[in-house]
Amino acid sequence: MSPRPSQEAVSLLATTFVLLGGLATTTFILTTAVDNPLPWILATIAGTASLAVIFWLLRDRQDRPQMGWWVRMFRSKTERHSTWHVRRRSPPPAPAQPLAPPTVEQVRDAATHGSTWVPRRDKQS
Repeated sequence: MSPRPSQEAVSLLATTFVLLGGLATTTFILTTAVDNPLPWILATIAGTASLAVIFWLLRDRQDRPQMGWWVRMFRSKTERHSTWHVRRRSPPPAPAQPLAPPTVEQVRDAATHGSTWVPRRDKQS
């Protein structure tokens, strides 16, 4: 199961913060503790850069066909995107009702049982 892109971005950001924080802390300690800190600072920067390259080489690669940058740059943009066809959905058919006028029984039933509202009883002073 491959992680979602947002999880990859978070892990990359966390790794970057840890490496930069370690570099800054080590540089601060070397600057304050050593009389000539320049060779030590350069060695620390080189070590951090080599760790970053090693982490980059050991990263998980996506399962996609490998293409050269020249192929990706010159291929047509129509291949990259699929074409969407929008079609209107027809509404569901209305239930079949007779087109005849209501019968007397339907009118009486609507008159007696159709009123479901409850009148408001206000106390009038």
